[in-house]
Amino acid sequence: MGIVVERTGGFAGIGRQWSVTASADDAQWRALIEACPWDRAGDKDRAPAAESTPAGADRFSWSVVAQCGEEERRVELAEQEISGAWRELIEAVRTAAAGA
Repeated sequence: MGIVVERTGGFAGIGRQWSVTASADDAQWRALIEACPWDRAGDKDRAPAAESTPAGADRFSWSVVAQCGEEERRVELAEQEISGAWRELIEAVRTAAAGA
């Protein structure tokens, strides 16, 4: 199982990438992946916060890829969409990558 988080944009436009690899039966990572609304990503009607936060040139864009065996899940998110389960997954990957 592998998860890659990439952040692009921001003031300097410098991209950053974090990744973590875990065993296929790691319950912690599987739970974080399963908690995310992969099938609803990009659905602007579901996120009032996305509508109330103005877009801007210095905003970050996020790419999250989760590989679980043969299944790959992929999503592109705007900065204002990073909340709840997405934030938990992204922060867990960033923290794990920093400790590696």
